[in-house]
Amino acid sequence: MTAPAGLLGSLPPDTVVLDGACGAVTAGELRDAASRLPEGVSRVLGQTSDARAIAIHLLASGDGEIHLMTSGTTGAPKVVRHTLASLLGRTTSFTGDRDLQSARWLLTYAPATFAGVQVILTALATGGRLIVPASRSVPALCQAASDYGATHISGTPTFWRSFLMLGPELPALRQITLGGEAVDQKTLDRLRNAFPKVRIVHIYASTEAGALFRVDDGRSGFPASWLEQPVGGVGLRIREGELQVRSPRRMEGYASAHESPLLEDGWLRTGDLVRHEGDRIQFAGRKDTIINVGGMKVLPLEVEEVLLMAEGVAEARVMGVANPMAGQLVVAEIVVEPGRDAQQVAKAAAAHARSQLAAYKVPRSIRVVDSIAASEAGKKRSAAP
Repeated sequence: MTAPAGLLGSLPPDTVVLDGACGAVTAGELRDAASRLPEGVSRVLGQTSDARAIAIHLLASGDGEIHLMTSGTTGAPKVVRHTLASLLGRTTSFTGDRDLQSARWLLTYAPATFAGVQVILTALATGGRLIVPASRSVPALCQAASDYGATHISGTPTFWRSFLMLGPELPALRQITLGGEAVDQKTLDRLRNAFPKVRIVHIYASTEAGALFRVDDGRSGFPASWLEQPVGGVGLRIREGELQVRSPRRMEGYASAHESPLLEDGWLRTGDLVRHEGDRIQFAGRKDTIINVGGMKVLPLEVEEVLLMAEGVAEARVMGVANPMAGQLVVAEIVVEPGRDAQQVAKAAAAHARSQLAAYKVPRSIRVVDSIAASEAGKKRSAAP
């Protein structure tokens, strides 16, 4: 069997394509392992931490479907049907890029998630090398990046805020990519200050919609002008505050019994709420995370962004807790920057929230924690503890 078009290309068999905790794995070894699997059958990628196994099954997928579970922070995961072509998406346009042929990609995501598969496919398609960490704890990821000379690191904003707290020095780093969650301006600015010579991009993608677009101008959100003209073949529109997309890289449908977000006119509901601010479209939060306080709607992302602007706050998570009178109340957790007085930072964060938010949006309590709980996809968990 030969690898599907765009994967591994014509790499010599002794080229190392995976490294790290999985050991040095060559292109020839991956091809041989894939050749022993049946071609053209559906591949169900479960919640496995074995990046090598995921890579082998992707190589063997051929014309068969690839099933991935969604990585949302609420509700039961959905099983999404893709093809290798839809998952490769824009990646094939980078094939032959000499800069990427020397790239070393750090795998921060769980391998079986959409984002994890995207990083694996990008490394395989461009002739780069995938660095597989011993664990997905932030210290282990930081150590792997240093030990193996990571040049490209892709992670959620939640990951990057934790990563920055370790103050890593990564002289080989060439590109930082943020995805999986809405990107706030403070995090972009902190990354720019920490890595002034590194390319910083944030991408918008989802398991259902596929890889959509990337933004590299250093600003949060995306240009409002993109609503008027397709970007990379992707159409964007806003209906009742929700972003809808039309993409050639979207899913085939659900393999699970869930209502499809696909509309009759070919557009797809993303579940992401957005707002128009000047020449920019900013992400406001997810429809499925709205907190209902006495009939008033609160988007956790709005409150988190306000808390993150408070002096000394490194990370924040906002949730709704049940209340017999109001239905729900807003509560928050924050992580304090190293060397700061936790009590003083919490008080300052509360005061900042009161100065910036309507009273019903202000957290009734702010708890200082060592770290914020995250899902397998590296996203903040929105459910209260």
